[in-house]
Formats: sequence, structure tokens, C-alpha cells
Amino acid sequence: MRPRAPGPPLKSRAAHPGFRKRRAGGAGQSVQAALAVIERNGRYLIARRRAGDFLGGYWEFPGGKRLPGESWKDCLRRELKEELGIGARSLTPYMRLRYRYAGRSVLFQVFRCRLAPGRPKPLEAQALRWVSRAQLRRHRFPPANRLLIDRLAGPLPSSVRHAIIHINRSVPR
Repeated sequence: MRPRAPGPPLKSRAAHPGFRKRRAGGAGQSVQAALAVIERNGRYLIARRRAGDFLGGYWEFPGGKRLPGESWKDCLRRELKEELGIGARSLTPYMRLRYRYAGRSVLFQVFRCRLAPGRPKPLEAQALRWVSRAQLRRHRFPPANRLLIDRLAGPLPSSVRHAIIHINRSVPR
């Protein structure tokens, strides 16, 4: 696991006023969440957030907020049962991410893991999808996931990054 490079705190490019902590807490508080990178046959499991939720319609890796006193692994096991109706095994820490949404810092502990036997179901998500490394970038993920996507799919070449920035600036808002 690599530590975050020194520098200013990470901030969102756009304000997300709808961000709310699921449990008690106010502005300036920290939220902790565990995420699962589940790979099967060269494909990753991603879930689409329900419309109307914070970042609704975005794709994400399964997981969720850690309860007080809960271990990271217990959190992820609980969240996978709630979201997918299935257990997990071989949970291996992969990386940590920090991000800021509207004055709240979010710490993500990312695990690589395998699902227990069975078939995942979208119990809390709008949809589930298995996607290849190359397909990860075709889906809209929250900005906090950018470093994870870069690590899994590989960073975009600078020529492509510049083209995307140019296209985004030319789109009327």
C-alpha cells in the first residue's frame, strides 16, 4: 500500500451539497467506507447507484460506510450482504483513498476479495455489471474513485486527458 503523496488536501472539483453521512455527523466530519474490488474471469463487479441518491446514476465498487467500532473487514462483509445478498472471502487490503465532498473527508479502505458461492443481486443498487479493465473508463464513477480506476485500468495517456479536458470545456453548461 502506497501512502498519499504530500501536498494540499484533496478537494472535489464540483461541490456536492447533497452529500450526507448515513449516520450522525456534521460538516467537517470524517466518513469511513470500505470498498470491494471483486474480480472474476478478468472482469470487475460494479454497481450503479440509484437515481435520487447522492451521486445517483454513477457506477461504484460495492461497499459502504463503517460503523463505530466495526473492523474494516466486518464492515465490508456486512455491506456486501446488504447490497449484494452474498458473502465475501479472501479480503486483502489493496489501497486507501481520501477525498473531500462538501466539507466532509471520506477515507476509503479498498479490498480485493472473492465472493462466496452464489450469485450477487442488486439489493441496494439500480444494477450490477461485470466489466473488463478496458470498460471501466466507459462508466461514470464518483470523482473519489479516479485513483482506483487509474490503478485498475491504467492511467490515461496525456494526449487523451488533454482531449477530454478540451471536449469538456467546449460543452455548454
